[in-house]
This record gives sequence, structure tokens and C-alpha cells, in this order.
Amino acid sequence: MYYTFGISKQRENIFKKTVGTIKEEKPREFGNLAAITMIIFGLAGLALGGQWIVNSSMLFARLLGVSEALIGLTFVAIGTSLPELAASIAAARKKQTDIAVGNVVGSNIFNLLFVLGVSASIKTINYNPILNTDVLILAGTTILLLFLIYIGKRNIIGRWEGAALLAIYAAYLVFLVLRG
Repeated sequence: MYYTFGISKQRENIFKKTVGTIKEEKPREFGNLAAITMIIFGLAGLALGGQWIVNSSMLFARLLGVSEALIGLTFVAIGTSLPELAASIAAARKKQTDIAVGNVVGSNIFNLLFVLGVSASIKTINYNPILNTDVLILAGTTILLLFLIYIGKRNIIGRWEGAALLAIYAAYLVFLVLRG
């Protein structure tokens, strides 16, 4: 996070020098009681939502006769990534590509390091070796993404690269279903 904020400050300084001052919109202010109430309700909503998605996922896995890993790697993963997808599409439409890519990369780093770290710190997580293949696929597609960024038009992920990534994801989903 320190690194990310450092880069942000560098870019902000460069932007100020090249464009001038940045127009800042004043955020809406709330009183202390309203802010505390929103935080409490937000945390309660997150806790309830987390319980709901875990319980529902386990129920669906049992009803469909598939592994919980399959449900987690598909429906839960897609469902929790939809807000990121919406934010990245909105940023891409506004030509804010750093935000679009940073959102995806940052979210994955945050999930791997922070969320998994906090979860394991609270309660031991049993790792199922069947997920080794998924971890290797994650590592391989990360390396592929680096190659896609640096071949062809440098630092551009074009339509064909996006289509290739979607095709790989479709193949991965088929693999997950076949594996059960």
C-alpha cells in the first residue's frame, strides 16, 4: 500500500505540473452519528452477506452434487468480482485505463495477501491439494498477461488479447466442470 500511494503521489505531481491544478470536488459530509451509523450498518451488512454467500454456496454445492471448490471458483468468484467488473468497465469507457487495470491487479493482490492473510490469522485454513492445478493456472495466466502487455503494441491490451483471455477463462470453466 505504501508503494501504491507513493506512485499515486508521483503521478499527481506530474499531472499538476503538466495540466495545472486539479479540480477537486468536495465530498458530501455527514455528522459523526450518521457516519458511525453507516459504518455499523455497513459492517453488519458485510457480515450477514458473507454468511449468506458461504451458506448458500455450500447448499448449492450439495444440491448440485458438486464440490464446494467448484462453486467457490465459479459462482462465488464471479459474484464477488462483479463490482470490480463494473468499475473497470466504467473506468475504461472514461479512458481511465490506469484505474481499470489497477482495480483488477490491486484487487487480486489485496485478495491474495490481505484477505487470505487476515482469514488465516483468524482461523487456520485447510488447503485442498486439488487446488494446486488452479494455483498453477493462476500463475500461468499471470505470466501470459505480462507477455500480452509487452508483445505487439507495447503496454496495450487490445481486443484480441481480451478475447484470448475470455477464451482461456471459458476453457478454465469447462475444466472446472469436468473436474467436478
